[in-house]
Amino acid sequence: MNPSPPKKTPKLCTCSPTAWPAIGSSRPPKRLKVHITLVNTLMEADVLVTLKSYYRKRRQLINDAERRRTPVYVLRANTTNQMESFLIQVMNLDAPSATDPFEAAIAEAERGIELIQTGQASVDLRPVGSAIRRYQHQMARQANLVSHSYGKEPNRYVRIFSASREN
Repeated sequence: MNPSPPKKTPKLCTCSPTAWPAIGSSRPPKRLKVHITLVNTLMEADVLVTLKSYYRKRRQLINDAERRRTPVYVLRANTTNQMESFLIQVMNLDAPSATDPFEAAIAEAERGIELIQTGQASVDLRPVGSAIRRYQHQMARQANLVSHSYGKEPNRYVRIFSASREN
């Protein structure tokens, strides 16, 4: 029996060295057992990986990648779970689908914002850590809504209101 051929090692180009967890590391998350190569130029890359914040700022690099037909992947945040999800997708890996707590909290905030915009008075989100709450507050502000945190750690949560709410 011949073993299946090894999967090609993708060459990744990033917009910033911080677009990969453990800054500057060329090691993907250990549990996936995959190998990647980080390259410095778009010409060498099979894939361009960037963070959402860099995607907005680095239009020339993105346009160059699109002209070259190099796939561009935009990650919401610099987390191991985000990178694992990306690698599972780009390398067609079979991996257990563990829910990313950041993704789940952001999706819940998006649903909450939609509910407020359709007329609901307020929405309480599930308790999360301070960094995720901060991001949820930012999302509410961007949607022109009001949000406040309530409770004590570790049960502190965000409540979102419509912008017209009177104190």
